Amino acid sequence: MNVDTLMGDFHLFDKRKEGNSLLCRIQGFLYYVFGASVFYTLALQAFFRFTRVVYSRKIIFQRCGTQLILVGLGWFFSFLPTVLSVLSSRSIVFLASEHYCSLDADAKPLATLIIFSCNYTLPISFLCILYTRVIIFIRQSTERMALAARQQMKRDVIVLRRIILVVTILVVLGAPGPIFIIMRFINGQLHPLAYRITWLTGLTGILFLSVALCIITPQMKILLMTMTVRRIRVAALTTGYPF
Repeated sequence: MNVDTLMGDFHLFDKRKEGNSLLCRIQGFLYYVFGASVFYTLALQAFFRFTRVVYSRKIIFQRCGTQLILVGLGWFFSFLPTVLSVLSSRSIVFLASEHYCSLDADAKPLATLIIFSCNYTLPISFLCILYTRVIIFIRQSTERMALAARQQMKRDVIVLRRIILVVTILVVLGAPGPIFIIMRFINGQLHPLAYRITWLTGLTGILFLSVALCIITPQMKILLMTMTVRRIRVAALTTGYPF
């Protein structure tokens, strides 16, 4: 969206010719689905760590089938609020001043607020509940657990805390959107730079998330390190230098 806005501002292309086309609205719809899927994915990771700590003896949560069902539910809740909003109020339209299709927060502030609440407030609240439950469980049962179980629990809690930290930073970066919508209810009009500030901070959050995922997901970190080592070895063999 930031690229579309910049190209439109510098008259590199005129997307207004396409207008409120179906392809443009689908693209705007997918932006919000992608944003929601990020938060629901983090919530699923937190739930996985939660079950390993609190319900470590229940194998059902560790089965592949259960994990696939949970992933499907995550995507379902990522799509549902935006789909209902589009079908009920046609809230995603072409914004001529921004050169892309998005939620019309000025004309449909209530629909926009509902989507933000479902896409972000629900998974964040779920994360907070999980983290609180884990802390209570640890305080009640740490002393009577075996050493190996305590070490595993400690690792899971560390990852869970990292997830909470990442979500907190993403919430701070994504705060301008809800703030501008609330100001729209108070002032009766949307700030002229609301969309640009919101998407700029959102882009910053996505760039941060690309790095943070390597930190909160040990398997991904190991995979990246393995790939890096392999590339170094291949380069060493190609150039004739020993690795």
